[in-house]
Amino acid sequence: MLADMPPCELPASGEADESLLRLLYQVPIGIVQFDSTGRIELINPEVPRLLMPLLASCADPDNLFSILETCVPDLPHLVGSQALPSGSVCENRRIYIGSLGPAQRTIWASLTVTKISPHRYVGTLTDISELVRQEQRTRLTDAWFAAILQGATGYMHCTVDDFGRVLDWNRSGENLLGWRQETMLGMPIRVIFPPGPQLDHQMRERFATAQDQGWHLSTGPMLTQDGQRFSGDCLVSVLDAEPKNRQYLFIARRLHGEYVEADALVRLATTDHLTGVLNRARLFELAGRQLVQSTQRSEPLSMIMLDLDHFKTINDRFGHPVGDRVLQRFATLCREEIRSIDLLGRIGGEEFLVLLPGCDLEVGRAIAERLRRRIEQEAIRLDEDAVSGPGHIAVTASAGVAALETGETLEQLLRRADRLLYAAKTQGRNCIRAAFAPAS
Repeated sequence: MLADMPPCELPASGEADESLLRLLYQVPIGIVQFDSTGRIELINPEVPRLLMPLLASCADPDNLFSILETCVPDLPHLVGSQALPSGSVCENRRIYIGSLGPAQRTIWASLTVTKISPHRYVGTLTDISELVRQEQRTRLTDAWFAAILQGATGYMHCTVDDFGRVLDWNRSGENLLGWRQETMLGMPIRVIFPPGPQLDHQMRERFATAQDQGWHLSTGPMLTQDGQRFSGDCLVSVLDAEPKNRQYLFIARRLHGEYVEADALVRLATTDHLTGVLNRARLFELAGRQLVQSTQRSEPLSMIMLDLDHFKTINDRFGHPVGDRVLQRFATLCREEIRSIDLLGRIGGEEFLVLLPGCDLEVGRAIAERLRRRIEQEAIRLDEDAVSGPGHIAVTASAGVAALETGETLEQLLRRADRLLYAAKTQGRNCIRAAFAPAS
């Protein structure tokens, strides 16, 4: 268990180390050191105190990713996305921890994670519960109540019990969300929110905060009865605080404008809309970081530039929908054949690029050949209903492979890979060309 783990241990090399150890014990923030899989290596006493509400329900209390899974589900992705040998992973990420103590005081923390070496990370947890409470008091203004309670359109209110079941439902709920009274009575109020892995955690936060502060205010996605999403404000307040008969008032209003989730915006900005791989801008950004890291650590780095053979003929003969399907399947096959640390992106049309950290030219050549064979052996469906025979089309690809040379820039490496790809295309297609940089 996390609470039973040994505290931070430092080498006994003098008074400086002892002073640092005492400081780690006394600082009013949690400090945790962990590896790239989330496995906790060192902690100070503040960490288990802050995370206590999460420990009972987590699958692995010795793994930070497991402990924070409900409130920071994207932490493993954030950690894995930091390609540099050191640097920031996330800063001041606000998370709801849960309720603590006999008074059920709600706990919020600010999480900052920094990469300190290729496989080691340090996280700090700061208790910001009082700050959050003050902010929520400020947000709850008379104007907000007036907009709802003075007959404004686009709002609803209902009463729920301590288990989140609807006790009463009126015309306002039907007008805003489409749910009829006979359907909603006894239903869990959670049905008005989009399902997802964090919904249970969010519902507990709403009720716990309302019990602690008297109310909870949030803005986020909501659902109508027919599944349409919209962005709304939701206020939860305590109507009856008696534990045996605790009841809450739910008030929600529709906000103007379409709701778009933050992670969806990130995907739109960084991935190719057709194939789902990295888009050109994001690929080159990450490739530049990887080149810097490989150079600093004197590690090999190879690049594969891939191009589908005769793709224009496929589009002209079978149509662009089939061409799109070929590109999507091609991207899927590439993803299946490379490692999670490799970078795959579409740089234009039918041209893709793979960056292979830690791989020299010979390894890069072998991976490119594996990709070429896999694509050659794959038959792409012309019709979604086709299983075999004439309903399939054979596709091949050519590739150029180049390895990073000392002092070389990303642009120079790209040009060499592009020239090698051109050589493969002019020398018969469905082949690989790889070469070291010519001596200057």
